[in-house]
Amino acid sequence: MLEPAALAKPVLSGPHLFNFLEIAAMLRTAGALQEVSDATVLATAVQGLIDQPQQARSMADAGLAVMKANQGALQRLLDGIERLMAKR
Repeated sequence: MLEPAALAKPVLSGPHLFNFLEIAAMLRTAGALQEVSDATVLATAVQGLIDQPQQARSMADAGLAVMKANQGALQRLLDGIERLMAKR
């Protein structure tokens, strides 16, 4: 899910997102994620993106923006933990 967003590509996913709830919500809210229920719907979604390149570009840009907004999240988390540990 992160890889296509990081590469500025539209994100298509099946309905089982339980391992990616937070990032899926961010991508969905941004308009970068399209969920599909089966292979037929996936084929239709892919064809739709081919037929509507502006929509594909919009989704791709939205996904990349989500990735950029969250860059450094791990380092910020580690810095916060370090500050908390230093107070002990």
